[in-house]
Amino acid sequence: MANSLDRTSIDNVAAFVCGLQQEDGSFRGDIDDECDTRFTYCALATLALLGRLDEAVCRRAGSFLKKCQNVDGGFGLEPVTESHAGQMFCCLAALKICNALDSIDVSKAKKWLEKRQCANGGLNGRPEKNADGCYGWWTGASLHLLGYVSFGCQSCFPTAPVRFSHR
Repeated sequence: MANSLDRTSIDNVAAFVCGLQQEDGSFRGDIDDECDTRFTYCALATLALLGRLDEAVCRRAGSFLKKCQNVDGGFGLEPVTESHAGQMFCCLAALKICNALDSIDVSKAKKWLEKRQCANGGLNGRPEKNADGCYGWWTGASLHLLGYVSFGCQSCFPTAPVRFSHR
C-alpha cells in the first residue's frame, strides 16, 4: 500500500466516508465531529476520486447544500448561517462534483461573489471584511466554478483539466 490503495482498501475508505453522511445529507468530519459544508465537500470529493460516488449520496448531499444558500446568494457552514467565501467554494465545488449547480440560484451566487471586490482591488470573504489573499482564492475559484473564465487572468484558470505528471 506504499504507492496505491488496493480494491479492499478503497472499498473500506468509501464505506467509512459514506457512513459519515447524516440523514439531512450533510457529512460529519469523523464519527464524533460536527456536520457542515466543508466536510460535505471533502466527503463528496473523496468519493468521486475513489470512483465510489453514487446518485443517492449526491441527491441527499445536494438537498443539504441547497438549504445552505442564503437569501443574499452566499452559502454558510449550514442552513441559515453567515455567508462566507470559503463555504461558497465548498458548496459550489460539491454541487459541481454532483452535477447539480443548476439546482441553486446561480445568479444570486454570482452577485454575492461580485460584491466581494474591495476598493483596493482585492477580494474579501464576507461583507465589511478586508481583502486578503486567502479570500481571493475562495472567491476567485468560486467565480471560476460558475463560469467566470474572463474573471481576471484567463490563463490563470485553464479551460482544460490540469495534467499532473509523476516523477
